[in-house]
Amino acid sequence: MIVLRIPIELRYRGKVIQVLALLHTGFETDVPVIALPPHVARELGIEVSGVREYVAVGRLYGVVLVGNDLVTVVVKKGSEVRSYDAYVVVVPGEEDVIPSYELIRRLGLVVDFLHEDWWFAT
Repeated sequence: MIVLRIPIELRYRGKVIQVLALLHTGFETDVPVIALPPHVARELGIEVSGVREYVAVGRLYGVVLVGNDLVTVVVKKGSEVRSYDAYVVVVPGEEDVIPSYELIRRLGLVVDFLHEDWWFAT
């Protein structure tokens, strides 16, 4: 599998951090969501308001901790900047920051895995 990571900025309650986001993960949601490893959530000061189990292929797959606020995801390429507010899930054991496909779509990102590149849709 081709792995593509892009630099993004996360903004939450006055805190701003730069991270790499992993694209092309099969992370599908109905609303824009960003999955964060626990250490990134702690660095941003995100508080967890609930715990949810999720199931994949008929078996328990894991647990996510649901944040109680939105985080602003900022993507820059050249002089163009786009941002979108996303719901947060904190995934124990995860090391990557992972935007859902819906968040990728709302940011207007076009991903070319063949050439390992990305750009903004016009």
